[in-house]
Amino acid sequence: MKYLVLIFSFLFFTMSAHATMNDADTKKAEAFIEGLYNDINTNILNKKISRDKKYDFVHTLLVGKMDLIKISSFILGSYWKSAEEKQKNAFTSLFEEFQTQRFTNILSDYNGQEISLKGTETASGTNQIFVNMLVENKKEKDSEPILLKWRVNKSKSGEFKIVDVIIAGISMSVTLQSDYRSLIQKAEQNGHNGLDHLIGQLQEKIEQERKGAKS
Repeated sequence: MKYLVLIFSFLFFTMSAHATMNDADTKKAEAFIEGLYNDINTNILNKKISRDKKYDFVHTLLVGKMDLIKISSFILGSYWKSAEEKQKNAFTSLFEEFQTQRFTNILSDYNGQEISLKGTETASGTNQIFVNMLVENKKEKDSEPILLKWRVNKSKSGEFKIVDVIIAGISMSVTLQSDYRSLIQKAEQNGHNGLDHLIGQLQEKIEQERKGAKS
């Protein structure tokens, strides 16, 4: 089930502060995650649907539900604050494209694991909550179930969005922050513009995903 961990790794971004959702919003958050999975199950996991259509569904259902500006600024931190506008736009656009390509390829290899919702937990974020999901491969007796903790945020407009996913206790937003900042710092040590180097790396990763889809 390793690839199922990767499926959810592109959904990230944590926030701090403290407040809890009321019961009505908690139910809406849980329904939001359930509805998202139902859409994926119907429109993406269907073997009869072409990859191009799966790509469109992935972009609409998942990437379209993220606040890419906040995600990018969290991952890059101080580098985002000092970046030129064209660098910010390039990173955000390429980051979105890479995650969409990657997610589409992973879902194309989906093998019928069972996914079920397992209630909610309080999250340390204003108007946020965790919606728990269990991924099980009952065809393999030795396979361990994977618990996913989706962090769902309610915006001021009342819209629900996924802002992070915790897999086996690991936040994907924090992981990507560490990985990307490491790439930037290594590039700077070699006399290069760190953010431009990261942007170039994303371009290469996109091409690798595209080639993987054709092989």
